[in-house]
Amino acid sequence: MMLKQSLRFRFALLTFLATGLLIGLVLFAYAALSYRLFLSDYEQEIENRMEIAAFSLEAMIKKTDYMGMVNQANSLLVTKGVVGVRILDVNRHPLFQKGSTQGFFLRQPITHKREQIGVIQVTFTNGPIKEKVQSLYLLGLLIAGIGVPFAALLIWFISGRQLQDIVALSGEIHQLGNLDSENIELTGMERRDEIGHLARSLAERNDAIRESKKQEQLLYHAINQSHDSVVITNAAGTIEYVNPAFSRITGYARREAIGRNPRILQSGKHPRKFYEVMWETLTRGETWKGLIINKRKNGEEYQEEATITPVIDRF
Repeated sequence: MMLKQSLRFRFALLTFLATGLLIGLVLFAYAALSYRLFLSDYEQEIENRMEIAAFSLEAMIKKTDYMGMVNQANSLLVTKGVVGVRILDVNRHPLFQKGSTQGFFLRQPITHKREQIGVIQVTFTNGPIKEKVQSLYLLGLLIAGIGVPFAALLIWFISGRQLQDIVALSGEIHQLGNLDSENIELTGMERRDEIGHLARSLAERNDAIRESKKQEQLLYHAINQSHDSVVITNAAGTIEYVNPAFSRITGYARREAIGRNPRILQSGKHPRKFYEVMWETLTRGETWKGLIINKRKNGEEYQEEATITPVIDRF
């Protein structure tokens, strides 16, 4: 149960963080795109108003109609976000100016018979655009604030159902390799997803382990019941196993032999060259066979036909 709760919590937390990060990135990208779109539309609206004003200002500049210029400037200033209007002559000398010149600006030429006679410059801020973007962003945050916990809660419930089989499998793993667990039925084997694949793989692994253990037991009994002496040493020559026949022939009990070197059996009847040839053969990975005169624990000498085979790790 603790495993299940821990995994569910991790899944839910991961979903919460991943969903939150994804929504945050989407909102950021959406806000940036919205800002550009709103700015483009806003500039287009101002340019349309400037074109209309430029058409009227054509005659006013010719007549030096100051009041008319004021009215046209005021018609532009009522546009939300516009903070300043300048009307310039062809030499860029101000004919009329009202409001601020700090901010973004657009210019519209004033022409008469295809000849430029002046310029309208409108200064504006991005305040209205920011307000729209912020409103959309806050709406997105509100949706995310509801959606992210909901997604995490949904994953919590879904993962609870999915993890039931995983938790059950974790409790059944200890059965693997048991010689009594033939054709084991593990939870989730009937499923067609990853959990089912895992369960079936574990069942196949169980069969392989059982077969391997059977072979090990068969080999153990064969060696243990052999009438010939069998000794197994490690690479350093330290005895790790002796069968009952060894104890019967040499007089050394199993506990006396394990951990010692086979030199305890040497009788001194063989020259040094005899053992050098034996070890050279074994270090080449070859099997040595020959007649050895050994000595029992009680000092009695005996002869035996010995076969010594090096065990090589192939993995």
